[in-house]
Amino acid sequence: IIESWKPDVVIGSDDNYAKYVIEPYFRGAKLPFVFCGVNWDASEYGLPCSNVTGMVEVCYIPKLLDALRPYSHGSRVGLLGAQNETNEKEARFYAKSAGVKIEQVVLVDTFEHWKAAYVDLQDKVDMLILLTPYFIQTPQEQLQARRLVLQNTRIPVGSHEDWIAPYSLICQAKLGDEQGEWAAKTALRVLAGESPKNIPLAVNHETRCIQNM
Repeated sequence: IIESWKPDVVIGSDDNYAKYVIEPYFRGAKLPFVFCGVNWDASEYGLPCSNVTGMVEVCYIPKLLDALRPYSHGSRVGLLGAQNETNEKEARFYAKSAGVKIEQVVLVDTFEHWKAAYVDLQDKVDMLILLTPYFIQTPQEQLQARRLVLQNTRIPVGSHEDWIAPYSLICQAKLGDEQGEWAAKTALRVLAGESPKNIPLAVNHETRCIQNM
């Protein structure tokens, strides 16, 4: 599709874009690429390079934990989310880049397993961070998830995605607008003649705190 459209610059997001499009087909090519939403570290995809720059997406874990600690009776931290590459990478970098010791990492493949794990973790950790549960999609699933957390939550729960805020006490939400605007403005710089290799990688900074009353 990219070759048939013959674009002057390509914008895309997330690790899949870097891993399955840029790295195998376009790294070091003449066509310039801009990315956003690549989690924590782009170097594992050989980025940046001569024709690629972007914004790396990070979560501000210490800031979230600082907000949860006043409501916690201990320091044990757990992670719960869907079983996929993104969440596996998130779990690695929470400890590696944010310096957070994770006591329990539970990644599951179904909504039923997620519900069971959520209840189980209430007795195994003192604070729980929700990674993206992609299988909570339909209105019925969303209602089930809200009922589950209202009935079973005994520890403070946090998240980093605004759409997960209804299932957590405090959400330190990353702002997708920040990354999209940066990518668009960077693409305009490239179209104006600036080389991607002269545009340093950026990191997202903006967050919005959502408190679930």
